[in-house]
Amino acid sequence: MKVDDAVETLTRFFNDLVGTLIPGGVLVLGLATMHLGPGKVQSVGRALESWGPALAALTILFAVGHGLLAFHSTVLEPLLSQLKVTKPFNQESAMTRQSFVLFQKLISSHTRVKEVMGEEVSNLTWTYNDLRNVALSISTEASSLGRRFMFIALLCHGVGAAIVLMLVDYLVCVFFAPNILFPYLNAWPVIIQVVLMLLVAGMFFRRGEAFNSRAMTTPFSVAVADLIFRPASHEPKN
Repeated sequence: MKVDDAVETLTRFFNDLVGTLIPGGVLVLGLATMHLGPGKVQSVGRALESWGPALAALTILFAVGHGLLAFHSTVLEPLLSQLKVTKPFNQESAMTRQSFVLFQKLISSHTRVKEVMGEEVSNLTWTYNDLRNVALSISTEASSLGRRFMFIALLCHGVGAAIVLMLVDYLVCVFFAPNILFPYLNAWPVIIQVVLMLLVAGMFFRRGEAFNSRAMTTPFSVAVADLIFRPASHEPKN
């Protein structure tokens, strides 16, 4: 395996791992701090200094992180869209962008496509995701940027979902079971904590929305640059 390929594989694995571990860590650490207090949280941290418990904790955080992303996509994303906090990615609008239109024309007129499709090339139709997958496949830089932006988007969505669940847990405890909350002497009033958590979660969701849009659109412009200015690298070798 080439060094560049090995580094790319490690980077991809690292991004996927961190993108789920951090949201899971935010939720678990936030709930522990809320209910157990800083003293017990530190005790648990010392218990994780050995390899066995640390690996078990990482596995749990990994699973929790994926659960948070599923919670965001199935529950929070439609709700946030209805509340006008975020907007779902507009695929129809993205298909009118110059980079997408140009990339579509370049692919349809490519020599290899014409050789394979022949006269049927004029009837060739591509979906948005089809062309995006092609762009990610033919351009290493487009693939790298697409994954990086999607990693940041998923990270922000996961952290935002963790904060929302912490807020729900906090409100339920305040109104129905205040005794299970750790008694912080200098805690801010409930309304201030709720407003701050809502603002922070909202900022994470908006940030995730912005990077999701970049992840869905940027690969086309990068792939167009590769096809136009570095066409030799995409020509078939004899």
